Amino acid sequence: MKKASFLIIVVISIALLFGAWKAYDGIYFKKNAGTMTIKCRYMAYACGDCYPQWRTDSSFPAENDLKELIEESFYVVYKGKQVEESLPDSVNKCIICYDFYFTGLMKKTLSGKHKFETDSFQVKMESPDCCN
Repeated sequence: MKKASFLIIVVISIALLFGAWKAYDGIYFKKNAGTMTIKCRYMAYACGDCYPQWRTDSSFPAENDLKELIEESFYVVYKGKQVEESLPDSVNKCIICYDFYFTGLMKKTLSGKHKFETDSFQVKMESPDCCN
């Protein structure tokens, strides 16, 4: 009997936590709930993957009322993994020379960082002389 009541309490607690997170997630992203396209640059930090690696074009946050993204780096996830893992070697070698256009949803992680979940992206070279 004790195991059954303990199990019920655990299940109800998990359900309440999940419901609270979904409510917070829905409220926080209510104004930006739709799919959007953003222009980003890869930030090649010296420490590697210790920080989020992407920043938006400076005009994007102001135009879309996302002031919290100005000068902030964030993660970009493509089909469940980081975008860098999905790029061909020719792009990956000179990733800082390209502009990336991601289409998807902006989310916030449990740790308070921003994450962009993209379902498609385009890559355009900034300057042909960049990787020489």
